[in-house]
Amino acid sequence: MPDALVAVTERLFRDYPNVSLTELIELVRRCRNDIDTGAPEDCIPELVERLARVRLSDRAQGKGEHAMLDD
Repeated sequence: MPDALVAVTERLFRDYPNVSLTELIELVRRCRNDIDTGAPEDCIPELVERLARVRLSDRAQGKGEHAMLDD
């Protein structure tokens, strides 16, 4: 995992203490795959973090079991 995505994972781990590190790593990986749109590489970490936070928020609000791990 690139350093920028490690930093994203660390921020999420700090901000979402009730979610395991393993779940967050998987979430960040899936978000990165979902964003594979040809966006400039330097934009990817911010886009991944935003998508991960939306999925974590949806999960916390009970908007579906699969909010974090949607494909």
